[in-house]
Amino acid sequence: MNEINGPKLESIDLLNQIRLRAILPTYCLSDFSSKDALRDSLLQEREWEFVAEGKRRMYLIRQGKLILKAQARGVINAKDYMTVFPIPLNEISANPNL
Repeated sequence: MNEINGPKLESIDLLNQIRLRAILPTYCLSDFSSKDALRDSLLQEREWEFVAEGKRRMYLIRQGKLILKAQARGVINAKDYMTVFPIPLNEISANPNL
């Protein structure tokens, strides 16, 4: 919803359902000035809500933030190519156009 329409009351209400269940303060529409602000907040909520599911790395790669966050933590050897997975050999063999 955020990616299509930006911050709207409906998307904030859905986010607040999760926060209320966790007994956390709720957000107002005015807390988010842009799509990016809400996207960053959603990414943080996912970190808290799904901490044990092991999907954080993929969320960060999808949002293009894995390397930036690693470098912010002091990881000096984090490079952009580290977010790309190799194509399996059986897929290369099955499709000669690769």
